[in-house]
This record gives sequence, structure tokens and C-alpha cells, in this order.
Amino acid sequence: MTLAFNSSVENRLSVWLKQNFSSGNLLFETFGKWVRNEKFLELSPHITEFEDKPNHCEILSEQHPVKYCLTYLPPDTESSITLQRSIWSYSVVLRGEGEVVRCSLEGEKLLEYEILKYIQGGIIPKPMGQMYRIRNSASFEPLILLDFYYPNFQNRDNTQMFEPKLSSYVPFNEHKATETHVIIPIIPKPSCSDISSMITAYYEEQASEYDDLDSAHSKRSLYLETINSLVGNDLKSLRNVSKLLEIACGTGRRAIEIRDMSGLRYEILGVDISQHMCNIAALRGIEKVINSDWTTVKLEEYEQFDAATFLYSFGHISSHKDRVASLRKVGKHLKLNAPLYLDVFNIDDQNEWGKEIKEKYIENDLGSFGYDVGDVFYKKINGKATSYLRYFGKDEICDLLTSCDFLVESVHYVGYAESSGKLLEQADQGKFFIKALNKRGA
Repeated sequence: MTLAFNSSVENRLSVWLKQNFSSGNLLFETFGKWVRNEKFLELSPHITEFEDKPNHCEILSEQHPVKYCLTYLPPDTESSITLQRSIWSYSVVLRGEGEVVRCSLEGEKLLEYEILKYIQGGIIPKPMGQMYRIRNSASFEPLILLDFYYPNFQNRDNTQMFEPKLSSYVPFNEHKATETHVIIPIIPKPSCSDISSMITAYYEEQASEYDDLDSAHSKRSLYLETINSLVGNDLKSLRNVSKLLEIACGTGRRAIEIRDMSGLRYEILGVDISQHMCNIAALRGIEKVINSDWTTVKLEEYEQFDAATFLYSFGHISSHKDRVASLRKVGKHLKLNAPLYLDVFNIDDQNEWGKEIKEKYIENDLGSFGYDVGDVFYKKINGKATSYLRYFGKDEICDLLTSCDFLVESVHYVGYAESSGKLLEQADQGKFFIKALNKRGA
């Protein structure tokens, strides 16, 4: 069934073992480097389809110190919970995408405490002593894994399988019930276009209730009121504001509130990736709305604005190259000395995800899979769609603006998770709210 595939894996493994292993223990980290360096994806076309049976595993070789096999997980299925007592393993995602649910025993309760999502090309490390289950939550596509186990084992004594009673099992969503959103790392980091599609799906999923969700979340509501007030009051102090560019305008609610606070009657051009939100914004009174990602939107070549806002959403841009291009595009369409207002998450905020993001970056070796420190994928606790954000250090975001011909006039620290909506003094608390002046062409 998989002769050509098996032959190639066999040859690669035999050569590596001959050069790197004679006797004694094979180190988990050493073997992991080899797995990451091998291009196993190029072999996946040689895999013929498995029979349509659940959780099918085909052992390919038991002749080496390392045992390897192919695992097939049909759509909407999951494995048993497995505790690797005295073995470790690596899995390569050859097709599809899967979630690795990490579990722990606390007394008589079995908790799901972390979920990582692996897409095609992802390498799943499973160290000795880890308890996990693998889930294929896709509706149509099977999940196919190439699994390596060490040491080679002939029976199940090295592992323990769990089928917990419902009364003692705490699913991830229940375990994290006090949180509104959770981090779900995706390995490897998807392409920029795939991330853009994910963000679109995330906002389309909640477009009809987005404003209600903001109102119901008291901390977020207080934060947004402060940001809107800072922008509105600053616009009020300016002269001759006739056109404003609202990047990621969403439903248009905040753009209208800011205009009302300013007491001005400028025209708003809104851009947003969600068609549903664009429709709501147009009905709300935004004069012109364009359904597009800001990185790809086409504006009139010489269209100029007196001010621009890039609120919350600048962090959705997933690469440094696109961030630079986005800021340069803003500068191109802003008048000289016109302000850009933006807010971003602070990676050093003690009350936010920054510390956890940095820990996961190290723990999961995310730098080897296309990540930069500050990248995070997340979803609503009971949502389906996953989104992306970038957390920034203060110097990083200010240097980025400066390199794109903006003069950073002010940086405020605004409480979000704690001291919501309050202006703070410490750089390690709150999100950054920045006003920067366009100096392009000056």
C-alpha cells in the first residue's frame, strides 16, 4: 500500500542511525532535529488511501531502535488519551490538520489543559511522560501522521490508554470556562494569505453580534470608551478635518462614536475584511465602505486624508514586510503632518498574554516554525474560527513607525485586562495607544 513511501523513510532513517547512533540512549532533542530537517512532505504523494476505518495504524518497521508507522484519523474523530510511560515519539503531519490536546491528572480528575493545532508539515513532539489525545476536527479531510517511537516496543506496556468516565473528565472549554478567549498555537505558522482568510472567518462568525459582545464585556467596553475619547478629543483640536480613513472599520460603530465625540462632520472611508461588517457599517452611516484587506486594497492614487485610525487591528497583520507596506500605504494617503492613531497589545503587559506567549514560543520551539516572538493565534472559548494577533514591545512599534516616516508624538498606556480604560504610568501595564504624524515627503 505504501511501498515507495516506506522504502524512502527506511533509507533515510537507516543512514541517520548508522551515522548518529550505535548503542545507549537516543536523545529526544537529537532525534527531533533530524525529523525537522527531513523533507517528509515530499513523500506524501506516495501514500495510497487507507481503508475507511477509524484510527487505523499501519506499522511500517520494527527493525530499528526506532519504530515508525502511519496513522490515519478520519474526519470528526479523535484518539484515546495516551500516557507515554517510558517512550517518546514524534509525529509528522503529512495530510490534513489536527489538534493535540495535552492532558493531566489532578487527583481523580483528568483535565484538558492545552491545545496546539498542527497543519501540514507540522512536527508534533511527544516527550516521555506526556499525556495527550489527537483530534481531527475537520469535517471532510482525513489526518495522516508519520509516527516515530523510541525505544521500539512490542506491546502496550510502555503506554497507558485512558477512556475516562464523564464525571471525572474536564474538557478544555470547561477547564477554561472563566476565560473569553484562549491561545491555540498553529504549527507551522500559516502563510500570510491563509492567516488573512482565518481572520476574515473569525469576524464573519461574530459580525451580527459583535457590538453586543463589546457592550457585554465590561472591561473591553471601558477600554474602547477611553480610546474613542482620546481620538475624538484630539480630532476636535485639529483644524480642517474633512476626510478620515478608518482602517478595519468593523461595523462602523466606533467610527461614528469618535466622529460624534469630535463634534466634527468629516467624511469617513472605511475598509474592512468582513463583508458582513461592511454591510452593517454602510447601514450605520459610513459614507464609503470597501470590503478588503488593507494590505491589498486599492485606493485612488492621489486620494488624501486629514487623519487615519488603525484601531485594534494593526496587530492582525502577520508579517514584518506587510506591516511596513501597510504603514507606507497609510503615509501615502495621509497629508503631511496628518495624524495616525493606532493601538496595539503590549507584550510586556503583566496582566495580558505577553508572558504566556513568550513561554509558548520557547516551550514549543516556535521560532523553528516561522514564528516571531509576539505572534499568537487564539479563538473565542466556544468559537470555531481562529484569529491572529501580534504583541509588540514599545521600542519595536515606535521604531517601526519611525522607519516608515512617521513621527511618534505620544504613547499612552491604557488599561485593558486590569484597570480597564484607565491611563497608566507603567510601561508594563496596559495596551499602547499611539499618535504618530505623517512625515512622508517632508
